Amino acid sequence: MRHGTYNDRLGILIGLIIGLVIGSTGLGGGVLTAPILILFMRLSPAESVGTALVFSAAAKVSGALVYLNRGQVDFRVLGHLLAGGVPGAAVGALSLGRIPAAGSNGVVLIIIGAAVVASAGFSLFGRRGELAPRVPRPGLLPVLSFPVGVGAGFSSAGAGALGTLLLFSFTNLTPAVVVGTDLVFGMAVSAVGGGLHAAAGSWNGGLLLKLAGGGVVGAAAGSHLAAAIPARVLRTVVLAAAMLLGFLLLERGLEGAW
Repeated sequence: MRHGTYNDRLGILIGLIIGLVIGSTGLGGGVLTAPILILFMRLSPAESVGTALVFSAAAKVSGALVYLNRGQVDFRVLGHLLAGGVPGAAVGALSLGRIPAAGSNGVVLIIIGAAVVASAGFSLFGRRGELAPRVPRPGLLPVLSFPVGVGAGFSSAGAGALGTLLLFSFTNLTPAVVVGTDLVFGMAVSAVGGGLHAAAGSWNGGLLLKLAGGGVVGAAAGSHLAAAIPARVLRTVVLAAAMLLGFLLLERGLEGAW
């Protein structure tokens, strides 16, 4: 009973922390949730990714509705992203589900850890491209969003950060429309990947409720925190922590693989 109570409280605390991140920085939490569930909740990689994707999709709904209501979503560009990202998410989720658990967790952890490090690294160091001249090439988006979807379906990381990078690089959308379009894209990709994981039983519904309970409170508190602390400082701290978690996953995966 005590062990169950401890896990319940830990799940709520994790949701609270990730909710703070979402509310204060706009980061979707996918880059944090799966590593935390693997490292601290001792869930399997597939169960962690499935739970993280469903949680990420749910957490983005309210924000997506705000941007949709403001008219800050470009549906033509979104269609290009979804044309590659949704099939990619399905491929990534199904690929992770087909990997046998026995003897392969080390390799899976290496892949997830690398995806988390890459996603956080792009967000932390790759935003200089926002200031560079851009040549709109939306026709490339379906091809480029496919591997983004694969990475998200397999690791739960990357859809938000890499989607933003694609939009800033290959469209001339304003920053607000980039954020809104990418938020809806990330929500859809997370929903597809998470839905497939859930259908295969690779998720933890009880823990998801705890995460959601903490996340709602955390997101509300984070919106107030953002007014007190510069967003750039918060993003830097969160992304640096995400990279650290990714490296910890890489280390554990290498130990398991060898």
